[in-house]
Amino acid sequence: MRKYLLLALAIVVADQAVKTLVKQNMYLGQSIPVIDGLLYIHFTENPGAAFGVTFSRLFGVGEQAGKLALSLFSFVLLGFILHFLR
Repeated sequence: MRKYLLLALAIVVADQAVKTLVKQNMYLGQSIPVIDGLLYIHFTENPGAAFGVTFSRLFGVGEQAGKLALSLFSFVLLGFILHFLR
């Protein structure tokens, strides 16, 4: 179980690191080839969750509060999944 938790944590950290690097070093709409002609990093933003659903629209709160709610929901869901796997 511990190795799965460490793997999940490594994936989340790598994902957040790449997102931070992209946000700080690229402009919106820019693409950088990773494997030319096959794989690109393309900077785009999604204001919400899957299919653009935002918590701010669902619950009538501001954008920052909606992002915080989405983050908290993600952590709660991750905890549930890890508990279920255990």
